[in-house]
Amino acid sequence: MDAFVRYHEQSAKLWERQALLKCRFVAGDRPFGRQVEETAREFIFGRPLPERAAEEIHRLRTRMEVELGREREDRLNLRWAAAAWWTSNSPCSTFSCSTAGRGRRCGPGGR
Repeated sequence: MDAFVRYHEQSAKLWERQALLKCRFVAGDRPFGRQVEETAREFIFGRPLPERAAEEIHRLRTRMEVELGREREDRLNLRWAAAAWWTSNSPCSTFSCSTAGRGRRCGPGGR
């Protein structure tokens, strides 16, 4: 746990902070799982986003669309293109990390 905390305090990138949004305990040592979830929540919501975070999130989602979707002019991968479009063009792309966990929800029907 100490290494996890140290890494996220000193070296973690913005995309890693976003990935922590999916962090959930599913099996194993329940107290440790809850400790990991709480620590992840602190890294996500306990500090402001870095300057220019919205631009970085958009850049990463665009890259994902191109690389994972294998986009070409004559072929559009709807699965990845749609996911990247929704994430990069919706308020949710920065909303989750920037509301400091105040119970606000974003997404279909939750805006």
